[in-house]
This record gives sequence, C-alpha cells and structure tokens, in this order.
Amino acid sequence: MPDQDTDLLQGRLKKLTRSPASRTFDTWQARDCEVDRASGTFAYASSDKPRKALTLSGAKVRTMEPYKGKPFVFVLDFSSGEPLTLATTTSEERDKWVRFIKQTAKLLAVRKHKAGEGLNPDQAWPEARRYKTGEKASRASAKDVDRLQDETLDVVGRMRRQLSGTREIAAATSDTLKQQGEQIEQTTRDLDRMNHELKQADRNLSQLESWRIFGGKSKKKGRKAEKMARAHSSRFPDDDAKEVSPPRRRRSSNDGSKSPASLPSSRKPSRSNIVDGLEGRDADEAAALDTIRRKDDTINAGLDEIDSMLDALGGDARRMNAQVRRQNSRLGVMNEALEESEARTARVNARARHNVGYYGRPDL
Repeated sequence: MPDQDTDLLQGRLKKLTRSPASRTFDTWQARDCEVDRASGTFAYASSDKPRKALTLSGAKVRTMEPYKGKPFVFVLDFSSGEPLTLATTTSEERDKWVRFIKQTAKLLAVRKHKAGEGLNPDQAWPEARRYKTGEKASRASAKDVDRLQDETLDVVGRMRRQLSGTREIAAATSDTLKQQGEQIEQTTRDLDRMNHELKQADRNLSQLESWRIFGGKSKKKGRKAEKMARAHSSRFPDDDAKEVSPPRRRRSSNDGSKSPASLPSSRKPSRSNIVDGLEGRDADEAAALDTIRRKDDTINAGLDEIDSMLDALGGDARRMNAQVRRQNSRLGVMNEALEESEARTARVNARARHNVGYYGRPDL
C-alpha cells in the first residue's frame, strides 16, 4: 500500500511490459514504484532490474478503461520516451497515484518557472529559494550585466592579443618568403649566365672545328677533319642549328590573386548599444545604464578592431599565397635552366674529348 508521507508516494504496481516472444506490450509484471515530490521524479524497480527514475517535467497522466485483463489502469506519458501503462488493485489506489503524480508535475512546473528554465528536477527547489515570489526569472540585475560585460571585455582583449601575435607571425613569414624569392631569382640569373657561357664555348668549338688549320697542311688530313666534322654534325644536329633556349615565364603581377586594394572589403556588422532607447527611472538606475552603455561601446569598439584585424590577416594570407605561387613558377624556370646547363656541359665535354682524341694533345 502507498505510504502516508506527503512528499513521497510508494507502492507496488503492475507495469505492462514487452513479451520476449512477440515483442509486443502484453505482459504485466510487478514493479516497486515511487513518486518523489522533492526531486519531481517517478521511479520503478524490480528484483532483477536496477532502479530507473524519470523526470515528471512536462509529464501527463490519465486513467483508461480496463485493459489486457486489468480493470484499474492509468497511463503516464512523459515528454520524451515511451509512456508507461500501470495498473493497481483498487480504484481508490489508482486515483491516489494519479492525483499525486499530477500535483508533483504541477509543483515542478511552478519551481522551474520561479528558478528559470533548463534546471534539473533535483536543482529546481534549492534554486527557487533564491528568488522572491513574483520576480521574473528573465530580469537580470545590473550586477549580473556588469559581470557579463567584464567577462566579454576579457574575451575581446584576449582575441585582440592573439590576433596581434598572429599578424606578427604573418609578417615574419612574408619576409622569409621575400628573401627566399630573391635567392631564387639570383640562382636563376646565375644559371642563365652559365648557360650563356656554355653556349659561347659551344660556338667556339664549332668555329675551331671548321678552321682548315685544324686539319694541318696535309690535304688528306684536312679532308679527314672535314669528314669528322660532318660525322660530328650528324651526331650532334643541334650544334649547327640555331639554339633556342626554352621560353622563360615572365613575372607577372597578375598571378591569379587580386591586389589588396582591389579586394572587396568585408561588410562590417552594424552593432548597436544594448541600452539604446532606455532611460533610468532614478539617478542610480541612470548611472547604472551609463556604465553599461560605456562598457558596451568599448566592447563594440574591440569587436570592430577584431574585424579589421581579421580583414588584414586575410590580406596577408592572400599576399603570401601569391608569393608562394610566384616562387613555384620561378622554381620551374630554374629547373629548366639547370637541365639546359647540364645538357650543354655534357655536349661541350663530349666535343672536347672528340677533338682531343682526334688531333692529339698539343705539345707544351
């Protein structure tokens, strides 16, 4: 039988459960149940299963006609989850459970209204004692607003410091990329100069091979030299033809990224003061509103500065991206010049070995 304690109702009820065979609700099983007004919960347990507690926040309870062989049945429908179908042995016992559950759910709703939404049932009653009867939970005091504004100012200050450090890192990275680009340009110029000198050496060898004096006074040896020159021309057809260096990619400012001046400026959000249009009813309230207004202006100024720093960081990132793309293109040109230099060096060495082997080493 239920206890007579006004804050706790306990008893043994029948609960409709699923049948293991059909997986439908058609089996009644005994459960030890209780309703706790202090926590606003309905709990049930059995000898083979652990205790389970459910909040009565937003719950609905109703009686129903005899069902599945039980004459005194009521349904407890929760705001989330499956409803519970319960049965008692007498009509009076069923009415007592229904009445007690309704009163508990109503009391829980009153507590949550006084203490504010979003609280657990076991937190609702202690929190409700902190509020005076009739005071609106949505009304914040000037002290609460001042505390929240101080926290917001602290967060804004940290964000500004972090963004300032990020801008310094971006500036250092940009300088490093600039120095790297200058080194790439210098290396490319050195390779171009080396290729020019190798081309001149190649032309000098061709001129030496065409001189008749290189064949000596003997016509036979001279004809042999001409024959060797023709054979050499067939082996190295590119030597007699006009050599065309691979095309160089010109540095262009139009590298796919827009200049910071041509980039559209981000739209700044329009911020208004939170106390615009409010007036104090007395001197103290007006002073509190003035303090809130000044702090809110400081917060808005900090947020505007953060917007500007984010825009500047975006511009830095785009400029660094453009520098990296330019350097990648110059690395391609430098690689082509290096391959050309290696090919010319190998060609000059081969021709020099051929000439030394045919004409013999000079007597020094």
